[in-house]
Amino acid sequence: MKKTLVALTVGALAFGAYAEFKKNPDANTLWSEEGGNTVYGASAGTTWRITGGGIKPVKDAKNMVFGGTRDLGRYVPVSAEYPYFIAKVNANERNPKGYNAFNASLPNGFHLLGVVTQIPAGTYVVKHGMNVKRDQYLRIDYFGNKITIGKIAMVKVPEVAVDMAPAVLKKGGELTLTVKLQKEADAVDVKFFKAYTMPKIKLNGKDSYEMKGDDSGKVWTLKVKYDNFSHFKPGEKLKRTNVLFALEIIRGDKTEMVYAPSTFATE
Repeated sequence: MKKTLVALTVGALAFGAYAEFKKNPDANTLWSEEGGNTVYGASAGTTWRITGGGIKPVKDAKNMVFGGTRDLGRYVPVSAEYPYFIAKVNANERNPKGYNAFNASLPNGFHLLGVVTQIPAGTYVVKHGMNVKRDQYLRIDYFGNKITIGKIAMVKVPEVAVDMAPAVLKKGGELTLTVKLQKEADAVDVKFFKAYTMPKIKLNGKDSYEMKGDDSGKVWTLKVKYDNFSHFKPGEKLKRTNVLFALEIIRGDKTEMVYAPSTFATE
């Protein structure tokens, strides 16, 4: 009887831990890792697998926390019906003497986001546009002392949805940025960073733009005739995620930071 009770207890604990990674927890979410009791192990099908042993997980009741060097990952569903990948970074402690970076990618070199040197806290949102039948390996690379992630997920509609068009941006063409909010805002400003080493950069000579809101205060747009981003070589063709859009969503005296990696390439 004791053995049976022990087995049931262990099983219940394991189920509770695995439940932190949830598939379809609600109609808006394909999957989510809410952090807290995050399970790390040898199988990327049921746990977050650490490659090479360089990543050091930290126990935390509310967040996914780890430090060190290299990567971890797991197989996750990917669907065009849930086109947004989000990662809520609550804090990051830099390694003062070494390389610092945070990247997320899917197979075949499909980058979701990547920031190097500075990893600002905030919500990272990117529209992936992929639709595949099999689960895909989501790889997260990290180099630093410690990163605290409140949530990773793929969803239909995030609290802040960011869309960029076109997919291929030509000089003289129009860049359109659309931000849709669940809660109205007083203002939305956008600034720009080069994702590699994170210097502030300018779009057409300006380091920030005020977005135009509709009457609801929930839909904000920016349309700009594209000429160039500073800090890139003349004629350099930009790839996805080369530019990080920093959105300052202002409500009264509070500012919410949302970061959106570029989803376009340039010609």
